[in-house]
Amino acid sequence: PGSGRSHRCERHACHRRARVHHPNEENASELYHSINRDGTLHLARCAANVGVRHFIYLSTILVNGSSTDGRKPFSESDHPMPRGVYGLSKAAAEKGLEAIARDSDMDITIIRPPMIYGPGALGNFRLLVKAVETGIPLPFGSIQNRRAFLNVGNLASFIVHVLVHDRGKFNIFLLADAEEISTPDFIRSIAKASGTRARLLPFSQIALRALFTLSGRSEAINSILGSMQIYTLKARETGWRPTITLEEGLRSSLSANKPQTLK
Repeated sequence: PGSGRSHRCERHACHRRARVHHPNEENASELYHSINRDGTLHLARCAANVGVRHFIYLSTILVNGSSTDGRKPFSESDHPMPRGVYGLSKAAAEKGLEAIARDSDMDITIIRPPMIYGPGALGNFRLLVKAVETGIPLPFGSIQNRRAFLNVGNLASFIVHVLVHDRGKFNIFLLADAEEISTPDFIRSIAKASGTRARLLPFSQIALRALFTLSGRSEAINSILGSMQIYTLKARETGWRPTITLEEGLRSSLSANKPQTLK
């Protein structure tokens, strides 16, 4: 929690900690719910008890679902269809937070982002960057999908925006960069930002699905092969706009990870 200087003390809290990026843990539901649901709700209750006025919770687009293949882009009006233990635990946390907002004086804003990229980002982003920079051939050249991403700078600007402007008692926002591109084009953009060349090989999606399944990474099928399109109209109606382009975000993310030389 922090405080702002005004006629009254106004405190804010932003919660982004969670258990994530642990493959092969689909049977660890109790662990995920203990950390991502119970831990979040305990923190929110403590925040409300000490007078925090606004609690911001970083959730996940997986509360909506894992893919938009064959359907319209995700929006805040969708009925939640969480996927995997991570998505289910975050959806459970959201439900509990709604009750806390209703029963306390604290406003709660929930943000559901897609893959967040930036300096030091983990998960699939780090794996893709490492593969591109080491020149590993990737069998993703034939994928034709559309995916949304979110630069950490755009996320930060939205958090500041909702702290400054009016908000509702309980609000959910889907957030993403302005651009939506395919997985191969995202990899090419990573390569361009790192000053190298992407090595993409054509491979059938049937073979790729089998490869992910046999390697024990079936949870990566939708995140690599599927589409993830997002309506961000509600966030934009607040007056916010993503100011960092995908190219700018990738360039700054990768340059920040490179060792600096003294001149």
